[in-house]
Amino acid sequence: MTSGTQSALATFENIEAGSTATIRRTITEQDVNDFAKLSGDDNPLHMNREFARGAGFQHRVVHGMLVASYVSTLIGTQLPGTGSLWMSQSFSWKQPVFIGDSLEIGLTVVQKSAGSRVVVLKVKATNQHGVVVLEGEGSVKMPEFREIERTIPLSERVAFVNGTSGLGGAIAAALERQGVRVATNFPYESSNGALSLTADTRDSSQAVSACDTARRQFGVPVTLVVNSPDAAYAKHPFDDGGWTGYQDLIDIHVRSVFNCCAAAVAGMREQRGGVIINIGSLINWTVPAAQTAPVAVAAAALKALTKSLAVELGPAGIRVNMISPGSGAAGPAAGGSDRLRKVEAMHVPLRRLCTPEDVADAVVFLAGDSGRFITGTDLPVCGGLAM
Repeated sequence: MTSGTQSALATFENIEAGSTATIRRTITEQDVNDFAKLSGDDNPLHMNREFARGAGFQHRVVHGMLVASYVSTLIGTQLPGTGSLWMSQSFSWKQPVFIGDSLEIGLTVVQKSAGSRVVVLKVKATNQHGVVVLEGEGSVKMPEFREIERTIPLSERVAFVNGTSGLGGAIAAALERQGVRVATNFPYESSNGALSLTADTRDSSQAVSACDTARRQFGVPVTLVVNSPDAAYAKHPFDDGGWTGYQDLIDIHVRSVFNCCAAAVAGMREQRGGVIINIGSLINWTVPAAQTAPVAVAAAALKALTKSLAVELGPAGIRVNMISPGSGAAGPAAGGSDRLRKVEAMHVPLRRLCTPEDVADAVVFLAGDSGRFITGTDLPVCGGLAM
């Protein structure tokens, strides 16, 4: 007969020094016989009553490790619980246990180590007379588990493309060709039922509303976010304008991205996986030009955010990457004269400028199954301009 009580322990974080769990067990003759058969320990002290009486015991003596096995039951089912790995144990058997004894086996947390995820437990078992029959101390490790990422085909994803119609439009079109249902945060014409929104994603509430609207439209959460923030590219002398120019770009390149990621992550967790792709800047790979400090600061902050989210969200099956486009798709040459574009192209090993379609194809690669084991990276799509 078994009964038990359990502390409200669900995760390693919920375990505290002093947490307890108990189990009650009445030892039967069948328990002893089954354990002897399983273990091969048929010592007559356990199996033969007359032999036990001749050795000075009134009844057959229960195997000590049978009693100890109930400690394993507690560890694996109550404290710490499912997934726990029993690492070490010391036992001291204070009194013999006999068939028919009713035991209460208890565990108490002595300490825990967050770094190693190891919990130290005190063990104590008493019989129906309140006599201590077993004491000891053990250590248990709680591995960190995550749900296995569910591979979501591109054709089953809903994407939110946050940006402008130039580069963002090319990305949306490339995703639609793969069967992705797309919501854009810019005017976008499509024959495939794309949803066009006009949210100011610098406002967190509007970012949440945009993702919620996409979910209502397509019936499932957004599991692909592409942030392609854009802002007018202009030189900004350090002595001119103070902090305002910096803050404006940080709001567009970092705050907006943060809000879109935050708005979509809950749905990604619900689907056990997701993809975030941030469009950055090649300025992170090269020596910045003079008077481009605000752009460089915002780009560096976006890269730092991308890497940090990759680490934090990875256990939830959410991949976070960055693409840094080369000249043509971004930077001065994107809207420059033909002469400027030709001069820029001569600096590129592949002798042409980056196009929005080049970036869009990289987005499809990272978003799809081919990029399933890539996270935290910054992919330069630049024809070899940065190596």
